[in-house]
Amino acid sequence: MKMRRIDVHCMIGSSANEPLEIRNERELIDRLADYNIDQAIVFHSVARDSNPIAGNEKLLEWTRNEDKLIPCFILSPHYKYDRGWAETERILREENIRFVRICPRLHGFTLHGAHTREIFEMAARLRIHVLIDHSEIIDAYGKDMEIFEHLLKAHPGVNVILTSVSHRNIMVVYGYLENYPNFYVEFSTYANTLAYEDAVSRFGSERLLWGTEMPFRMPGSAITMLSYADISVGDKENIAYKNVVKLMEEGA
Repeated sequence: MKMRRIDVHCMIGSSANEPLEIRNERELIDRLADYNIDQAIVFHSVARDSNPIAGNEKLLEWTRNEDKLIPCFILSPHYKYDRGWAETERILREENIRFVRICPRLHGFTLHGAHTREIFEMAARLRIHVLIDHSEIIDAYGKDMEIFEHLLKAHPGVNVILTSVSHRNIMVVYGYLENYPNFYVEFSTYANTLAYEDAVSRFGSERLLWGTEMPFRMPGSAITMLSYADISVGDKENIAYKNVVKLMEEGA
């Protein structure tokens, strides 16, 4: 039986920084179909790599016309100083944006500062979910910064989805799963075939999400890891799509 899949970790658009097998928006959409991925929560490469505002507008041009694509805005202080947070909030409401991603290091702000706090406060008001790569929450020694745990604690109404987690950091991730009901994680870069079995046995499947990290990785390994995981069909369905559907329906 074919299982529905929703990819929570996916970029649309080309990359100026590295050659990719999937080179543009149309190829990404075609690849989703090729791998039987029903939908993907996508951010645009332009929003991440150069201009969040222009990139998010480009993202909407695609997501408005493609049922497979769910828009994920990249938010940064660019919006605060160009549009103002009030106008940004209006746009998020009008476009019914359910997911945003923050890239503090790439966009010149910090997890510790007022900008991040303001984004989280806005996310709480709108019941928007915040995605962040693990590389954005570690220090120069590769250790998780305490500020990330503080954000989870200070904003219990904001669900935070951690992406690109390495197996070397799993004990810290387990601590988040144990202590913060608003913490979610996906395992597209987790190099361990027992990732789902171990996490589900300890914490259940309700806060595990499925992602691929396309176009930087092809989806075959992510599909295989979940398909062959020694967990129940119900747990697989939670991870593959049910958990993220619940998030999308929250506050909609």
